[in-house]
Amino acid sequence: MRRFFPLILILFISGGIGVGLFFISASYPLASPLRAESGTAIPERVPPEVRVESQRVTLPSIGPQLKNTAKAVPLVTAERAVIVDGATGVVLFGKEEQTRTPIASLTKLITALVVLDRNPDWGKRMVMTAQDDRAGGTLFVRRGEEVTVRDLFFTSLVGSANNATVALARSTDLSREEFVDAMNAMARRIGLHDTVFVEPTGLDPGNQSTAHDIARLAWHAFQDASIREAVTTEEYVFRTANTRVRHRIKNTDILLHANGKSYTIIGGKTGYIDEAGFCLVVEAEEGPRRVIALVLGSKSHEDRFRDVDALIRWALESYQWDEGTEERKNERT
Repeated sequence: MRRFFPLILILFISGGIGVGLFFISASYPLASPLRAESGTAIPERVPPEVRVESQRVTLPSIGPQLKNTAKAVPLVTAERAVIVDGATGVVLFGKEEQTRTPIASLTKLITALVVLDRNPDWGKRMVMTAQDDRAGGTLFVRRGEEVTVRDLFFTSLVGSANNATVALARSTDLSREEFVDAMNAMARRIGLHDTVFVEPTGLDPGNQSTAHDIARLAWHAFQDASIREAVTTEEYVFRTANTRVRHRIKNTDILLHANGKSYTIIGGKTGYIDEAGFCLVVEAEEGPRRVIALVLGSKSHEDRFRDVDALIRWALESYQWDEGTEERKNERT
């Protein structure tokens, strides 16, 4: 099935800069296994970065309108960042959002989509083996212990455990090469045009994408009820199927349980490897308003959460959502 959406790019006057406004019609295939409902996806092309200094910027009626009282965009430590309207895909702010870079464990979102696309048997038991062993975040199980596909799925997304992710990919009965092919096919299917995957965990810096593409990936992933449930679970508890050893997995997204925020997180995923820096993508809503905020290459573990929180607060305070935008958001949900 194909959805068509409009995209408006704006250049505004500032100290002699020219003015331009044009309209593009574009389309992309939306596959039924993702179970996306009506709504508009992240555009194929995005507007230029909106910087708020002393200028007054007015966005078209297709998306949220920048308020006259909007504050300057907050400074973020991330090398690349983007925040988009969750209903229309209009970019509210971008920083090097079209530059490709390693994405670390944000990879696990497309791994989850590939697994779901194959209609998993949640009760299927997987025996943990030496081939599942990986560095980084790890589910502490012994070789020979059995873990259900459901528990691997939640452990991969809640705790970002790399060995659980490898076993989850293995549960599809695809070879490593076949699974990677499926990841890249899924990326093309949902319109990620500057993205490539080489393995399912994100440990390999060869998994690369742009902030713009990852926002689009998050838009698709967080529509799925199973992914949404997993990434918003603060703590997941399960027992291995054969040895009955109890495991408690805490969510790596500390914004989920942070105090003092006015918005609700409806999706999120963290990531880190040396080559990618600290990464985070979050979808948040406040009343009828919904935004997706993403940072790649923040300077520290804490900075990525501060960066995303600052961008979300800025967008919710600086933009006005009209009734049409709210109706489109309600249609999606």
